[in-house]
Amino acid sequence: MSSDLLPLLSRGQRVGDTYQVGFLLNASSWKQTYRVTDSSDGCFVLQLFISKENGTEAGQKQAALLQCCKDDFAPVFIADGIHKVNGQPFYYLVQKHISGELLSERLSRLNGISTVTAKHIALALLHGLNSLHSGEKPIICNHLSCQTIMINMAALDETYHLSNFDKAHLEGEEFDPDMDHSELAYVATEALDGKGSVQSDLFSVGVILYRLLYGSLPWRLNFSEFKLKSEGIQQIITKARNVGVICPTLSDQSDKDLFDVVQSALIEDPTQRYQTAKEFINALEGKTKPKVAPRKKQITKAADESPNVGFAAIAGMDSLKETIQTDVIDALNEREKYQHYGLDIPNGMLLYGPPGCGKTFFAERMAEEIGFSLFHLKPSDIQSKWVNATQENIKQLFDKARANAPSIVFIDELDAIVPKRDNDSVSHMNTSAVNEFLAQMNNCGADGVFIVGATNKPESIDPAVMRTGRIDKKIYIPPPDHESRMMLFEKLLSSRPMGKDVDLHILAAQTEDYMSSDIKFICDEAARAALKKSQDISQNDLMTSIAKNPPSISPSELAGYSAEIR
Repeated sequence: MSSDLLPLLSRGQRVGDTYQVGFLLNASSWKQTYRVTDSSDGCFVLQLFISKENGTEAGQKQAALLQCCKDDFAPVFIADGIHKVNGQPFYYLVQKHISGELLSERLSRLNGISTVTAKHIALALLHGLNSLHSGEKPIICNHLSCQTIMINMAALDETYHLSNFDKAHLEGEEFDPDMDHSELAYVATEALDGKGSVQSDLFSVGVILYRLLYGSLPWRLNFSEFKLKSEGIQQIITKARNVGVICPTLSDQSDKDLFDVVQSALIEDPTQRYQTAKEFINALEGKTKPKVAPRKKQITKAADESPNVGFAAIAGMDSLKETIQTDVIDALNEREKYQHYGLDIPNGMLLYGPPGCGKTFFAERMAEEIGFSLFHLKPSDIQSKWVNATQENIKQLFDKARANAPSIVFIDELDAIVPKRDNDSVSHMNTSAVNEFLAQMNNCGADGVFIVGATNKPESIDPAVMRTGRIDKKIYIPPPDHESRMMLFEKLLSSRPMGKDVDLHILAAQTEDYMSSDIKFICDEAARAALKKSQDISQNDLMTSIAKNPPSISPSELAGYSAEIR
């Protein structure tokens, strides 16, 4: 925390002769929030507005809006005033304290929630918005997300409230849309420019309901560092929404009807969305039919998808992500732009490298990043003892991929499926299978099918497969670099009891040339050692595990993999 964000109020200090400071809850460059009590030990939240430019004005505006609210969906105004710190006056605002947890905290704690609960939460939010929107001039929240909804667990029946009113304003006024990118994902596209409306708030409830029902955001959003530098948050969000809403697995008509209700809240054109909270409530309760958006192509949602998908699930490897983003993903998603420069859509790519470096994992995350249907193929899936059956299996796979285009066919152990035909050990049946693969691969990119192959033995693949028009790009997946190893250790240890002495820099420095699978094994072994002692995983546990487990691939073997293939 920088010096200008150090707490201005200390524990036990009195504010306004009524409120005693307990502890700092959070701080930003313009506001500090504290837990405080009064003389009867009642708990409250005190916001101290510390910005010299417009802190007092922002605080007073928020207080005026809160005093117009008719119920306790918004934070409940208690008091305000001026408090001096070292002679300098600061405006403060006291609100009612809610004992509970944020909706985002509950979602991270539970493995999903029921459809009934998801609808119950959405209806509670809509009833709260209906109250805010029903004034002579509607009050617009502009800050609805899973991170800003507080669950009151002290109530007899749990209730749901806004924990943050910083962006609220009267309809027609503008607001500052500066907030964390994870929260901006809930903001309507038109409100990303600071122009919120009743329909913008209803859009945010649609995003929350989608998150509650299906476990992720409605779009593929890539907030990796290089994407943020090249495009910026708003452009990333807008492009993802233009691709379309991810369509979840829908088992029956009631699931499809509910998805239509949610999707109607997510229409890009605000005039085509629900116009009032009551209209959204009626659709959610089944009293009216939802407005269904003019449908863009919907992206299929993988059954096992989690919120941490795409490149966001990969530790480090930013240079490789950027290469694939520019050369493959953008070319697939922005065909017209690339064709304007005379660049064709790539037909396929090969990921090669040593075992355990994450080729399969990387390919699966790439499919999530693009948002295409994924067909995962292993040698055992197509090989058959019957004459011509293998060729027929290959044809059926590509027919299915074309029918579900745009799609990715990921071929694991490509060398086993299309081995060199001049090898004496390759049978006639394998040769026929290679021929069928070559026929299916020819310019399949024009049909919306992109091929990704993975192999530990690139030298064993038939050369005809490797020519342009079939496999256009060949990308070496190396062992994780220093930064990637640090991030990998952090990912693998963050969910386990980790000692305070663990130094990720030292761990990364001691594991050069280790594969991703090697590092996972090291963490597992260290965890077993700590478990036996009933202690946190210590630096010594991890260093001992490293000493006992050298890299699975020797430097000489790595040198062979890193040589460029033709």
